[in-house]
Amino acid sequence: AAALLDALLRVQAADAPTSLSRHYAGLQVGRRGASHARPFGFALAPFGFRELPSANLKLTSPELAAARAMCLDYFLAVTHAVPEEHLCFGWSRAASFSPGELALAGRVSTDLGFDSAEVRSEGVAPVPPFARLLTGEEPEVLTFCPGLATLRDGVFLLRLLLCADCAGLP
Repeated sequence: AAALLDALLRVQAADAPTSLSRHYAGLQVGRRGASHARPFGFALAPFGFRELPSANLKLTSPELAAARAMCLDYFLAVTHAVPEEHLCFGWSRAASFSPGELALAGRVSTDLGFDSAEVRSEGVAPVPPFARLLTGEEPEVLTFCPGLATLRDGVFLLRLLLCADCAGLP
């Protein structure tokens, strides 16, 4: 399901491609023709494919083993195509967003015409411009771009299902 979600986000609709799919695939052309030709994506495992919990699954049919191999090949290709700073939803640090997530949300938000100012509160560290949009605390962008929430939730569910123990939970 996660491989389908990733692949579908990279496909451009012929009639009206979404801002999210253009940025996610690295096909967005900016002002003066400048291209942001660096795609976004998510890695299946932060430590490589040998440590994946799915390696221990008891796949009793050859079809399931082949499907697992195809998914691993797909995500290996994505890992090679996407720069490390554009990897999203890795949840390697608690209570913070990666630069890739913030950049993707920022580009989509700016494309849709939303403000990019930091949220500042007295005595609290400033919140990165698009962090509150990703959490749903400010749902405006997610209302106009529901694919961003679907991507976030789909990757979270994948990581949750691949967790071998509670120490690896995002």
